Amino acid sequence: MYKSLTFLTLFLLLGSTVFAQNDAKSKDILAKMSKNYRSYTSMAADITFTIDNPKAKVKDIQQGKVLIKGDKFKIDFGDQLLLTDGATLWGFQKDLNEVTISLYEPDPDELSPTTVFTIYEKGFESYYLNAGKLDGVATHNIDLVPTDKKKPFFKIRLVIDQTKLQIREAIVFDKNGAKYTYAIKNFVPNRALTDGDFVFNKAKYPGVEVVDMR
Repeated sequence: MYKSLTFLTLFLLLGSTVFAQNDAKSKDILAKMSKNYRSYTSMAADITFTIDNPKAKVKDIQQGKVLIKGDKFKIDFGDQLLLTDGATLWGFQKDLNEVTISLYEPDPDELSPTTVFTIYEKGFESYYLNAGKLDGVATHNIDLVPTDKKKPFFKIRLVIDQTKLQIREAIVFDKNGAKYTYAIKNFVPNRALTDGDFVFNKAKYPGVEVVDMR
C-alpha cells in the first residue's frame, strides 16, 4: 500500500560525489547543485507525485509534504503517512487507523526521499538537454541515463532552478511506458527539526491498531 510512498523515497544519501557525466556543462551544474544540497542540515518541501501510465490507462496524482534530516524522513500524503528515524519504518494508514512497523532497510538503488536530490551522483551518465522555464522560473534540463541497463527505467530528467540550483522536478521514464513525476515546491532548507519529528507518536491517534513486522 505504500509503493508510491516508498518509490518517492528517490531523495538524499550524502555519500561521496561520483560522477559519470558525458558533457562538461551538466557536470558543472550537478557539481554545484551537489555542493548546495550538502550544505543543508535538513529540508522541507511540498511534493506533487504524478504517475502517468497510458498503456495501463492509469493517471494518479498525490500531493503531500516531506521532511528530511540526514537518513530520517517523513512523508505525509494526507491519507497515508510514512516516516523513519533511520532504523525503524512506520507506515500509517489514516482511514484504517492502522500503523505498520518494520525495520528500515533501504534499497540503495531505489529513488527515495533521501536520494532524490542526489540520485545523479552515482551510476549515471548526464547530458545537458536545454534551458527552459517552469512556472516562469528559468531552468536547466538535464537527462540522466543509468549505466546499468538492467534498471527498470531508461532515464531521469532533472529540471533545475538556474538561480537557486535546486531541483524543481524529477521525471522518471520507465521502460514500460510509465512516467513518474516528482514536482517540488516551497522548498525550505535548514528547517528546525527534532529527531522526534521522525518517530510515530501513538498518543496522537487514539485506538490505533499496531501491526509490528519487526
